[in-house]
Amino acid sequence: MTPAEAHSLPQRVVWFGETMHIPSEVLGFIKPECREQPFLLISNFEISADLKQRLKDVVAFVRDGLPAHARDAARMTTLLDAQASCLREFERCAALARQGEKRD
Repeated sequence: MTPAEAHSLPQRVVWFGETMHIPSEVLGFIKPECREQPFLLISNFEISADLKQRLKDVVAFVRDGLPAHARDAARMTTLLDAQASCLREFERCAALARQGEKRD
């Protein structure tokens, strides 16, 4: 999706992740400039520096994990708490963006 297409969506969207260890079968779907990136972030609205940092932290937490961590309840609780924190900040940013549109 191009940035222009993303901005035409009716809802607020944030795509984030990393491309450090992607399978070769997926390479054809990822632009060369987006490969081997420890953090990627695309949004169709203005997000806070706080949300960006929270998302970076989640990506690093997952990237630096081990397969066995999927069965570690404490680690999964930490990840779910971080996800909930990101969602709360996302909703705050989206609400601010909607308010800004109403004023325009």
